[in-house]
Amino acid sequence: MRKIIVILLLIAIGLGVIYVWPILDREDMGLVLLKGIVSIPFNSTSYAELDDESHSLVSFKYKNELPLVEYMRDIGWKYRERLGSGYVFSRAGIDVIVETNLYGNWFIVWELPEETNFELGFYFLKNEFVEELSTNDLDLSEATLMFSEKDIESYRWDSHEIVFKPNFITYLKDMKTDKREDGILKLSGGSEYFNTDQKDYFIVSLHGNAIYSGHFEQSPISSMYQPSIKMLDTESGIRLEAVETEYEIVDKRENETLYELLKELGLIE
Repeated sequence: MRKIIVILLLIAIGLGVIYVWPILDREDMGLVLLKGIVSIPFNSTSYAELDDESHSLVSFKYKNELPLVEYMRDIGWKYRERLGSGYVFSRAGIDVIVETNLYGNWFIVWELPEETNFELGFYFLKNEFVEELSTNDLDLSEATLMFSEKDIESYRWDSHEIVFKPNFITYLKDMKTDKREDGILKLSGGSEYFNTDQKDYFIVSLHGNAIYSGHFEQSPISSMYQPSIKMLDTESGIRLEAVETEYEIVDKRENETLYELLKELGLIE
């Protein structure tokens, strides 16, 4: 009987950690908790309501995918950007980020204080251009944030491999787009995690300024050749790989300011 009680107690503690840890983790980032642990049954009968006074999401309608952006727009919240596993909205001078919890059927809503900023950002920009553009020619304001330093567990500088935090990589794997046939990347190539094509751009931003850009993983059956840095999906995150050419090209990944920032944040491995 005592063993059963101990086992049940350990399970309860484990569940408590799963539910409370995301809150503690985000509070360390300077975010203000507005509403946490909102129970949401994931079925077609669920619905969403937003409390205008507390600015908190009470419940949310779920279908085949999360129609969060459309719903929030319908009730007056302006969509700003995707931030890791969350979505940022603004209304009446208030910014909020809505995140899903992958281990339970609930949402957490945070208010973003004005001083909150993200020093390192990896952005995605759809390639609708006729010719190849340099980093300086790419408009960062038109790009979508894929992830920031808040989503990074570690950065392996020797291989330029980024390991994401467990909750973020779990989210990406759960939401990823299947771009493979028989294990081979389809003709359009790209990232399954971020639903991009091989010709699309990623932009690395440091303190709000773009420092370099590149493209996503190329399919082995594609004849397209772009001598640039490639972003490849890995089991635990992504890898930034330089494409070798016959010409001597400066490796933009080897950025001293970026290295110092990552070192300061304790992310260098």
